[in-house]
Amino acid sequence: MKQKRLFLLSGPAGCGKSTWAKLQVEKNGGIWISRDVIRFEIIEERGGEYFSWEDEVFAKFLSIIQGEINNPLATNIYVDATHLNKEARNRVLKRLNLDLLDEINCVYFDIDSETAIARNENRTGLAHVPRSVIRRMAFTHEMPKADEKFTHIIIIDKEGNETIK
Repeated sequence: MKQKRLFLLSGPAGCGKSTWAKLQVEKNGGIWISRDVIRFEIIEERGGEYFSWEDEVFAKFLSIIQGEINNPLATNIYVDATHLNKEARNRVLKRLNLDLLDEINCVYFDIDSETAIARNENRTGLAHVPRSVIRRMAFTHEMPKADEKFTHIIIIDKEGNETIK
């Protein structure tokens, strides 16, 4: 029987989280759950600004993740949002029933703000993030620590190399 793994992505806007997750789904199967995709769908349907529907976005995000955790056929679940620090990661994890998972992994994108800003320049519309926001995100981005109890911490550098701890 295949293992059921959750991959919680952690990194500032523009660091490559979505690109990495989509490639993993393509290579290894699984599902990509993006908070931004949910947000943009709701904004397109109802209008508003980036954070206009944040409570609903977060609730739907959690519901979709839990649905996949509960799905007996699910294998790799890629959870895509910034999750910049322990508090943000726990805000998601503590609201989920994680008992059905074999692994809970954090994918930490070790990307400097200037690289993220350069990558962000290719984005348009709501996906484009102001440079000052990316710099603030990079400044507050924290490496997961042992007390977060991840099965593995996967570190991705700006060249896409992976190190597993």
